[in-house]
Amino acid sequence: MRGFEVYHTIHPSNCARGGSAVIIKTGILHHEDVKIETQEFQVTSVKIKISTGAVTVAALYSPPRHNLTREDYLNLLQRFSGKFIIGVDFNSKHTYLGSRLTNTKGSALYQAIKGYHYEVHSTGKPTYWPTDTNKIPDLIDFFVYKHLSPSFIDVTEEFDLNSDHSPIVLTLSETIIKKRQKPNSVEQSH
Repeated sequence: MRGFEVYHTIHPSNCARGGSAVIIKTGILHHEDVKIETQEFQVTSVKIKISTGAVTVAALYSPPRHNLTREDYLNLLQRFSGKFIIGVDFNSKHTYLGSRLTNTKGSALYQAIKGYHYEVHSTGKPTYWPTDTNKIPDLIDFFVYKHLSPSFIDVTEEFDLNSDHSPIVLTLSETIIKKRQKPNSVEQSH
């Protein structure tokens, strides 16, 4: 990709069953940071220099078959210090995270997030579109962050039909992002 650098982490089996990547513009001062390549987590991260110091930007994938605990999530998240934001697909569901239901992995993740005051940002819309007609679309892709103000973050959805997941794009700005106001749906009567 001309003008961009790509950092990636593959699944330890080296099969097409997971992995993560961070794609960053060449002109942004950065260096590769935490990289985790286990059966449970594939994490790629880059530390970016900003005017107020540094921020770590990461991508994470966790396959659905692993039963993870609150401690598993905490051990992972505590590897990141300072300002950070991680785009995640933990394959876990919790209504707090925007999913339509809660599963065991989602409960464990929620306990880790709330217990250590991590924040979550998403589109609020489904990101997973199962091919199995007996399954219902749900939100499982979102961002986890700490030490950043949501006023500098915007998350939008993209529509790419090449995957069973809708891409979500996060914009992290050094200035406050003006969010579009939703139109007022209250009708006025005369």
